Amino acid sequence: AVDCAFFARNCDGCFANGCRYCQTSPEDWSFVNSDGPSIFDYACLSKIYQCGDLMQLRPDVASVRAIARDGCDELRPARGPSTRTPTTTRASSAVDPIKGEVADAWWPEEWGIVVWLGIAIVSGFLLLGCCYLAHRWRRRLQRVHVAPQSAWESRIFKTKGSVRWDFARAGVVNESDLEAAKRALSDRAEAHRARCLTFWASNCLRVSVLNELDHMLLSYPTLTLSLDADWRKADDATLAALAKVLIKHRDRCKFRTGGQALSLPVATVTTLNSFGESLSSHHEVDVVSFEKGKEVHEPCRVALAPLRLGSTEMVFNRQPLGDMGCSLACGFVRPWGGRLQIARLVECSIGDLGCGFLARLLAHARQPAAKLKELNLILGYPLDFGFLGWIGES
Repeated sequence: AVDCAFFARNCDGCFANGCRYCQTSPEDWSFVNSDGPSIFDYACLSKIYQCGDLMQLRPDVASVRAIARDGCDELRPARGPSTRTPTTTRASSAVDPIKGEVADAWWPEEWGIVVWLGIAIVSGFLLLGCCYLAHRWRRRLQRVHVAPQSAWESRIFKTKGSVRWDFARAGVVNESDLEAAKRALSDRAEAHRARCLTFWASNCLRVSVLNELDHMLLSYPTLTLSLDADWRKADDATLAALAKVLIKHRDRCKFRTGGQALSLPVATVTTLNSFGESLSSHHEVDVVSFEKGKEVHEPCRVALAPLRLGSTEMVFNRQPLGDMGCSLACGFVRPWGGRLQIARLVECSIGDLGCGFLARLLAHARQPAAKLKELNLILGYPLDFGFLGWIGES
C-alpha cells in the first residue's frame, strides 16, 4: 500500500499514486467567495477519505478545498504550514513542494569515490596536525619539578643546599629540554648554587643528549647528574656515550640503584668492556644485570662488590656470565689489573670472545698481571688452541 502522506508536498505524485490532494487552512475561510486564506497547507489522502474528513481528523484544520487533478500547476506554495511536513526517504534530493521536481542533489550519497578520497585525505592531515599540536602543547605544559636535593644525593655528591631538577614528567628528553637548565646555570647571581639534574628511564637519554650533558658538566662545575638504574631501552651507541661521561665525570654522575642491580640491554662485548671500566669508581653499583637476548639462555648477573673488595682476586664459580658478563668484569677490574693474583672462572659459559678479553686484561701493556699465581679456566667445552696459546703466553 502506498503511503499517501508521503506526497503531501508533491501534487503530481499524489495523483499518480491514486491519492486525493487537498488544501487545508486553520482559518474558517470560504474558498468559493474569496481568493483563499492567508495561512494554508496541503495534504495527500487516501481515496477512502474525503477532504472534508480532515476537519474531523485534525483539530487544527478549519477549512478544506479539494484540488483537481489538472490544477497542480496553479497551486501556490504553502504559507505558515499548520500540518507537519512528512519526512522523505530521499535525503539526498530537494523536492519542490508543489510540482514535485527534484532539485540538484548535494548530499554525500551522490558524491563519487574521488570526492570521498579527497575528504579522507584532508581529514587525515587535519587529524595529524591536531595530534601534533596537542603533543607540543602537552610538552610545553610538562614542567621540570624543582625541589631541594634529597638526603641521599647530598650524601653521595657531598653537596649542601643543592637544587634538584627532576625530569620524571618530561617524557623523552632532547637537547631543547636542557635549555632552561643551561640558562639557570649561566645566571651569575645563581652560579654558586649547585644543581642536580635527575633523569629516569622514561627520559630515554640518547647519544645527542649525553653529549650535551657532557658539555654542560665541563662548562658548569657545580652541576651533577643523578641517573636511573634502568638502561634496558638504550642501544649500543648510547651505552658507549654513557661510558665516556661516567669516565670523564666519575664523581659528578651517580646511579640511583637503591640496592638493586644496574640493568643493561644486550650490547656488543667491546662496548660492555668499556662500560665496565667506567663503573670501577661507582661504588653505588654492586650488581649489573643483562637483559636476556637471543644467544643468552640464562639471565646474566655480574656481582661487582666482591671484585671491588678483593682487588687481588677475580673469582666466578658456576655463574652464567657468558661473553658479555666476562667482558664487563674484565673492564671493571682493568684499573687494578696489575694487582691480580688469582683469576678463576669455573663453568661460567665463557666463549672465545670472553677468553680474549681475559687475555687482554692479564697481558695489558700498562698494567700486566705480573703477580698472577693462579689462572683457572674450566669452560665445559673444547677451546680453540689459538686462544689457549694466547692465554698461556699472557
